[in-house]
Amino acid sequence: MCHQHQIDTFEGLPGDEVEAMLGGNAIEFYGLDAEKLAPIAARIGPGKGTFNETYE
Repeated sequence: MCHQHQIDTFEGLPGDEVEAMLGGNAIEFYGLDAEKLAPIAARIGPGKGTFNETYE
């Protein structure tokens, strides 16, 4: 999925829903450690502010 396609897909959605779709659901389902994964997510993106202001 290209960057612009991601923006178009998630733009305007509530931040908590975007966060869930971009990894939160998998973290919860598989019982992963979100704190340990945070540096990797920050490195590979997308950043929280990419889709809308409410996601920050």
